[in-house]
Amino acid sequence: MDLSPGLRYKKKYVLPGGFVPGPETPGITESFLIPSFRHVSALQKEGLQVWNGLKRKLCKAKIFVACAGADTVGLPTLDGRVGHSGRYSCRIYCGFPGRHKPGVGVYYPVALKPNNSTVQNSDHPDLDITHVGPPDPGGYMRNLALVLSSETVTQYKANQLLTGIVQPSICLGFQPDSTFPIPKIFTLDLMHLCGLNLPQLLISLWRGTLKLDQSSSGKPDFIVLDQEAIWKQHGALVASVRSYLPGTFNRPPRNPAEKINSGYKAIEFNTYFWVLGPAIFCLVLPHDLWTHFCKLVRGIQIHTLPQCPNPITSKDSPKTAVIDGQQT
Repeated sequence: MDLSPGLRYKKKYVLPGGFVPGPETPGITESFLIPSFRHVSALQKEGLQVWNGLKRKLCKAKIFVACAGADTVGLPTLDGRVGHSGRYSCRIYCGFPGRHKPGVGVYYPVALKPNNSTVQNSDHPDLDITHVGPPDPGGYMRNLALVLSSETVTQYKANQLLTGIVQPSICLGFQPDSTFPIPKIFTLDLMHLCGLNLPQLLISLWRGTLKLDQSSSGKPDFIVLDQEAIWKQHGALVASVRSYLPGTFNRPPRNPAEKINSGYKAIEFNTYFWVLGPAIFCLVLPHDLWTHFCKLVRGIQIHTLPQCPNPITSKDSPKTAVIDGQQT
């Protein structure tokens, strides 16, 4: 990373620590990780000899592992937990329990308890998301000890459900004084969340392509892009902004009505939703849902975009805009 962006990704400058052969998924992924991880752990104890150009001599550097990242599917290999469909699925192990439907073993992070719900392991009271705690290394180690104390398979499965831990994390092999503790070492996956998961979910909701509960009657007010003519008109509007985007936006979003199922890129979704979204979805969403969507956009921008002056309050920017004859 000390090379310029024009050089750092060239093949001769990439130094892979290892690789996992394909095309089949390995039975024990840790067996491919442990050689590199063991080497890093040894360097943490012994130090790494590096040339100091300023002092013109060899110095011993301390190796510190700051984070361990993976996508949602690959993370259980690193953290030893149940994964994204488990009851305690939070990547940073915040203690938020999920809920599931009767007869379905997939959990979702739903805060409010459904009316008259008596589903086992899912009927806990409403959860206040403002009280969700940060990663708790002490709680993780206590729960891991509980799982490791299991004496039977039945007891192990019960403790696994109770704690969300399947096995000790391979990252426990790093030196404690040279890394952040588990689960603080594990990072969030904002790329998939912002660039794929949320946009695809919201488009499915607004287009009405998700299967609705049989108890629902009538068309919900959030289904606004189900008519083909409206969807095509919306797609054409998205494509029409191409000439107005500066070159720094890299790849502008294509017409989603034509290309969303043809390799629509994460960078296209990012511009489509988190840059253009408040303007273009204002034309189709009910006002309360549009306001709610704008709060989501602002939250995503706070976490992912460089901070800059708010264009709405900028000195040289207009304070109002006219949409469909209405001043906003």
